[in-house]
Amino acid sequence: MMKTLNLFALSGFTLLIFAGCGPRPESTAEDFLKSFIEGNEEDALALSDGQAHQLVEMAFAFGAADELDESNFKFKHLRTEREGDQAVVYFADQDGSEAHVGLTKIKGEWKVTEIPKE
Repeated sequence: MMKTLNLFALSGFTLLIFAGCGPRPESTAEDFLKSFIEGNEEDALALSDGQAHQLVEMAFAFGAADELDESNFKFKHLRTEREGDQAVVYFADQDGSEAHVGLTKIKGEWKVTEIPKE
């Protein structure tokens, strides 16, 4: 009986831990950037909302995404600033310069909502 109770408690604890380990803003930012650079319009749009979504639509409509060089894309996460349902993910771009995207948690999922016009 005690073994069963301990096993049940351990299973419940494990479930609680993994329930809080959903997609993080960092992984959403990386997936978004990778999709955009690889020309995967559908995925880039699915991972974005608001201003970022509009910019992705325009980039694909005007063929700007076709001009990106995906051969040397590497996402190097630098840091994340998070406050509630808002996050800013900083990363190093291909040139090693610092860049960032803004994300918002919408209906439980992180979406890229801001792409700075730098």
